[in-house]
Amino acid sequence: NQESGSHTYILLIIIHSFQKIVAPVSIKLKKFIPVSAGMAGGSTDAAAALYGMNQMFDLGLNMEQLKERGVKIGADVPYCLMRGTALAEGIGEKLTALPPMPKCPVLVAKPSVAVSTKFVYENLHLENDPPHPDIDRLLEDIRKKDLQSTAQDMGNILETVTVAHYPEIASLKEIMKEHGALNALMSGSGPTVFGLFEDTPSSPRAARSTPAPSWRTASSCRTSILSPVSSSATPSSARTAASAAAR
Repeated sequence: NQESGSHTYILLIIIHSFQKIVAPVSIKLKKFIPVSAGMAGGSTDAAAALYGMNQMFDLGLNMEQLKERGVKIGADVPYCLMRGTALAEGIGEKLTALPPMPKCPVLVAKPSVAVSTKFVYENLHLENDPPHPDIDRLLEDIRKKDLQSTAQDMGNILETVTVAHYPEIASLKEIMKEHGALNALMSGSGPTVFGLFEDTPSSPRAARSTPAPSWRTASSCRTSILSPVSSSATPSSARTAASAAAR
């Protein structure tokens, strides 16, 4: 299908970017992060392939060299290589490491819809001056390890596009806030929503209140993720997705 074809194309770009590799390379891609969820699933696949091949073939590339290759594949691949908390500038490739985010329970929920990143960016009209978070204030909140201020000062201008087309995103945000989330926002271009909580008991209560009885819940690293799963999905798949969301 089209999605599989795009992933195969990206993996071929990665393989050809390493000119020192002369042996045949076979990559089997098993995805755990949902497709078209706004959670950088494809970018993390690319980052893992870049990092893994550098290690396996002893290519000796440092992190900056890996990020130079990564940005040719996707704007957020360099961040997926770097990980942690960071300020991203430019198209997302200019990264400055920041102190870790204050630790807290996180609830992640994905509605059973897929969102095209291309569609969202094509319909983002910056000339309309959408509300933008105060980045300097947010950076100060993170440096002070002030969880409440960090949560309140976060924002995502892509919501101005995606939420208008998928009202279930707004519903999920409200449910999380009603059940104790300090704030709830759309992840990336959507439709996934995440909520930050101050105490652990509030997160399961919010999870139980989401209007999706067919979703499976898994917890890892104090992160809970809810996503539509088929009856054939395994618990280990859900646990892996939760772990990925926590990193």
